[in-house]
Amino acid sequence: EIKAFRLGQYLTSPFNWVDWAFFVTHMAAWAQWATLLASTSGFKMATEYRILTDPSAISRYFQTDPAEEHKFLTFKSDVNLAVQGFARYNVLSGISVIMLIMRILKALDFQPRLGLVTRTVAKAASDLTHFAILFAVVFVGYGFVGVQLFGHQFQDMRNPSVSMQTLASMLLSFDPTLFHAEMTHALGDQIGKFTLDLYIWSYMVICYFILLNIFLAILVDAYAEVKESMGGSHSVLQELVAVFSHGWK
Repeated sequence: EIKAFRLGQYLTSPFNWVDWAFFVTHMAAWAQWATLLASTSGFKMATEYRILTDPSAISRYFQTDPAEEHKFLTFKSDVNLAVQGFARYNVLSGISVIMLIMRILKALDFQPRLGLVTRTVAKAASDLTHFAILFAVVFVGYGFVGVQLFGHQFQDMRNPSVSMQTLASMLLSFDPTLFHAEMTHALGDQIGKFTLDLYIWSYMVICYFILLNIFLAILVDAYAEVKESMGGSHSVLQELVAVFSHGWK
């Protein structure tokens, strides 16, 4: 039975993982919404909370009424739980929509030209995996070096996780006003400035000019192969015209 339904082939397809990820996140979002609705349906807020026993007292001005204080703290806790629940719902909904977009790309694979994106990625999957390993080694290495050099004074490189986020921002925008002054201050003297230049420019040359261009070359090479294999496939418009013509006849 397993061989008949090709269970192994089904489980090893990343596109089927996308389907299950969508189903799980979608159902989780609905469950979170139902929980949030149930918890807030009986939500009530008093017009006032008389926490201070006697606001006009001369002494012991901050003496509180335990019952009123408990009511206010309970109200505050309920609000915090509702806010956290709504935030979880937003996150799950956002992930669900992203998974839906991936499923649409998968569904469009039936048409050669509409499936160009998924077929290109599938063709380049092996090379992209090896590229990701190489890029991760270089990127993580520069992240740890950044913590070692600048983490003691530069807030955006205080730990490896934050350091790699900063490096990603540098790679995408390269805005020196966001990091150059703080990094220069962290290293100080002339030798430190040389170290900073070596760190920044070696990172940009390796990751931006070399690795990212290799990434593009992998995709372009796969795209060219997929495009060539399509041959004289019809466009969506041509297929629609053929369908309507057949139906008219």
